[in-house]
Amino acid sequence: MNAHCLSVLTKKLAVMASVIGVTASVGVPAMAQTTDQPKNDVTGNIVQVVSSNSSLSKLSQAIDASGLKNTLANGNYTLLAPTDEAFSSSFTPGAEEFLLKPENRSLLRQILAYHIAPGEITSSQLATKSSLPTLGGGVSVRRNPERVIINNASLVQPDIPASNGVVHTISRVLIPPRLREQISSLLKS
Repeated sequence: MNAHCLSVLTKKLAVMASVIGVTASVGVPAMAQTTDQPKNDVTGNIVQVVSSNSSLSKLSQAIDASGLKNTLANGNYTLLAPTDEAFSSSFTPGAEEFLLKPENRSLLRQILAYHIAPGEITSSQLATKSSLPTLGGGVSVRRNPERVIINNASLVQPDIPASNGVVHTISRVLIPPRLREQISSLLKS
């Protein structure tokens, strides 16, 4: 090989080595940040956690409509968060839309208050309780070998951290019997 070919080959190898080096130096820390982050990495307050979770869009809408956004953004709470699927399966047709109307804000606030417990309660702490006081009354808590059950809802995704508490997604909307009857009666009229 002549000197010119070796020089070109050396330059190409140097470029390839620098590309590999840059890729490695950029890619490895990015992967390390993704995989080495602690599970309790906080991504915002309860309202921000709910609004950033695609399976909680109906709850996010209900929080906005109820006027509880500031309360949940600033206090220290545990939120039992019904998933979108929970909203769909827990209400009769038309009930969700009915509750989101401004004139029904009080009813919606009462339902959501039933899902908010003061303080931060992790799933392991929740599992040791037989009841949980909430801002809207108390809910019963049971544990069997497979799951934690709150009233008639199962814990779906526990311990989603927030800067001001914790969020646990649940499989149903919790509605006190008196409110269920009141909503049913109002929907019939």
